[in-house]
Amino acid sequence: MAKISASEAKIIEAAPLFRDLTRQQIDDIVAAANLLKIKKNGILFHQSDPAHSTFVIINGRVKLTQLTADGAQTLLRVVGPGQILAVVSALEVMNYPATATAERDSRLLSWDGKTLDRLFFKHPGLSRNALAILSARMREMQERFGELASQRTERRLARALLRLADQVGKKESDGVVLDMALSRQDLAEMIGTTLFSVSRILTDWQARKLVNIGRRKVILRDPERLAHIAEELAH
Repeated sequence: MAKISASEAKIIEAAPLFRDLTRQQIDDIVAAANLLKIKKNGILFHQSDPAHSTFVIINGRVKLTQLTADGAQTLLRVVGPGQILAVVSALEVMNYPATATAERDSRLLSWDGKTLDRLFFKHPGLSRNALAILSARMREMQERFGELASQRTERRLARALLRLADQVGKKESDGVVLDMALSRQDLAEMIGTTLFSVSRILTDWQARKLVNIGRRKVILRDPERLAHIAEELAH
């Protein structure tokens, strides 16, 4: 496989997929991987394609979007260095549930389903980590479906912004910057509402100095107060 930099090696070692594995085990797993390079806006896989490979990002960032039955596109999540994509390929019975697009130039390790299945058998800790990650993603999606069904728009938007802060947030002097191109339409699609509703709420929150909204940039100026809104404890 292609050469991996020292900084990428550290990202691999700290990745949740390799938690509690020895250096020797990680080296064995990485040696079985292919190294992929994908340019900004390149497609890694399309929704409904057969799920043939699992990926770990070692440089760059990939966003996952899903096309709903009525043709609406939804931004599901943003995945950065050390995070896993498409662990479902190991099951060999599923299709990709979303489209993966590089948000910037990216490098990834990939394993096909048969290789990953062999590695799971050889390194049981790897399979436990993969199942834990898959379980956490399923819980997140269940929570998001629950939000759509039962929560007011302000709470859904606050939760979406806080999730993105966890995924791509960068702490700066004026708050937490969501380090990605993000439009109000993107946010509306994420929480299942209209552009008008998101614009109204963000304008109000900007006046209250909770957020700072640029054309394609969002800064969370007061994440703590947003967390109160997310839990319906705002006052």
